[in-house]
Amino acid sequence: MKKKITIDDLAIMIQNGFTQQAEEMSRFRIENQQEHTKIRRDISHLNFITTEHVHRNEFLELKADVEQLKLKRR
Repeated sequence: MKKKITIDDLAIMIQNGFTQQAEEMSRFRIENQQEHTKIRRDISHLNFITTEHVHRNEFLELKADVEQLKLKRR
């Protein structure tokens, strides 16, 4: 025999559905924020690498210049 669903039962089921959906959205928001933080950190690191480090060819040129200066001083 089927149980009759009352308006109160229906209201509880709908409320439970909304609560579950809100919890899932909250988890999604947290995961999304964590991913954005990671992406920002990666971009910041890439920015540092590309702007703060001397490129290898520049380093080699500077090294050669220093070696020439050392030879001239002798």
